[in-house]
Amino acid sequence: MTGAGEWWDRAVEASLWLLAVRPAPEGIRVVALVLSDCPPERAAGLQRRARSALGPALPPSALASASEEELLVLADAVGPLEAGA
Repeated sequence: MTGAGEWWDRAVEASLWLLAVRPAPEGIRVVALVLSDCPPERAAGLQRRARSALGPALPPSALASASEEELLVLADAVGPLEAGA
């Protein structure tokens, strides 16, 4: 049987992969769910990894079908980018 920690790790890895390959709106919803449910003790590490996976800004066409709520969750979870980050 798989434990909750392993499921969380798989969800994080899938989310980071989705961010790296420029997800369709459905993928953005999955990532938003994972980011919004992140345990507080893992939030900083996940934010750092998400920023790295995102790379350059997503084109508007990749975000066009996402809801405003999903975009806000993603922006809040990833946090502001520092200069040189």
